[in-house]
Amino acid sequence: DLMISGLTLKSANSPMFNQGNKITSVRHALSFLGIDRFKKLVLTSVLKITLEEHTGHVCGDNDLEVFALGYCCERIADLVHDADGDDAFLCGVFSDSGTLFMSKRFPDYGHVASTRLHRSPISGTCAEMYHYTVHHGLLSYLFSKRWQLPDSVCLAVYYHHVPNLALIQDYHVRTLTAIIGLGSVLVDLVIFARQSTDETQQLYSNCMAELCLEDPD
Repeated sequence: DLMISGLTLKSANSPMFNQGNKITSVRHALSFLGIDRFKKLVLTSVLKITLEEHTGHVCGDNDLEVFALGYCCERIADLVHDADGDDAFLCGVFSDSGTLFMSKRFPDYGHVASTRLHRSPISGTCAEMYHYTVHHGLLSYLFSKRWQLPDSVCLAVYYHHVPNLALIQDYHVRTLTAIIGLGSVLVDLVIFARQSTDETQQLYSNCMAELCLEDPD
């Protein structure tokens, strides 16, 4: 598929993957990146194309944010006992896919809710429920299920803004949910230099405690 190949090569040459070696073909990307990273590239490329077809929203400008959260979650999983890096990557990539569908369905969504999610993930989700009787976590969950992702990934995507992680009974789902929460805070603060708020600080503390991590980690 020429479109998927082109987008995969474009992503392979982005700063998130490449440090100066120009990748000119799919074969070159496969040999340079390895099978696991190449699979993630293709999956993310297909996801972007699918979202653009379904929502009309061009995802190309958000490459860095999509990749950053996916790979941040994967790296966090490396530090956590019994956490699967591939599942964590999928969680990061799919967790906010529902916001694009809501942007397409509700013209005022960007003003009402999406701009609040980075600063106030819990109250931002409450605002979605108040205005639209649905939150983006549910749509992200349904989208993940449609792609036949593992159940633990789908559930973590659904719960990723839950205020109390202790309410999630399944250990693996709770771990993945905490990884999404911590990853989103780190990406916002470190890569995009968004200002920390009381909610994001609380989310950071809750997720760090759940994952048994400390600041030096």
